[in-house]
Amino acid sequence: MHSTRITFVRVFDIDAQKRSFRIELRAVTKHLVLVRRVTQQYEALTMELSPPQAVTVRPGQARRVRVTARVTSCRDLPVRARLPLLDVTLRNARASQDLSFIPGDRYARALTRVFRTVCGPASRS
Repeated sequence: MHSTRITFVRVFDIDAQKRSFRIELRAVTKHLVLVRRVTQQYEALTMELSPPQAVTVRPGQARRVRVTARVTSCRDLPVRARLPLLDVTLRNARASQDLSFIPGDRYARALTRVFRTVCGPASRS
């Protein structure tokens, strides 16, 4: 399953009132794999696939993986996201595997902007 590559594309559909947003990732693989789950290591941020079902990634065909995220507590989020990890559960015909990866600076900057948008100064008190 190490032949699967997942990259950050964008953050979109930010809803400050609901404290939610969506994340788009791109998955490419050399072998058929299912993306079963994507989570973040911040306790105050919940994530689920959108729609909430596994995404099939076929060899050589890039697939969009969309995740809906929701902030459950502004107080428990960092003011600035620094190299946040994404945890991804993949499944192929032989096994299931949990992988952690750092999507990079663009993702960290996007998360920081979202946190500041949905958790303005009034939300943190």
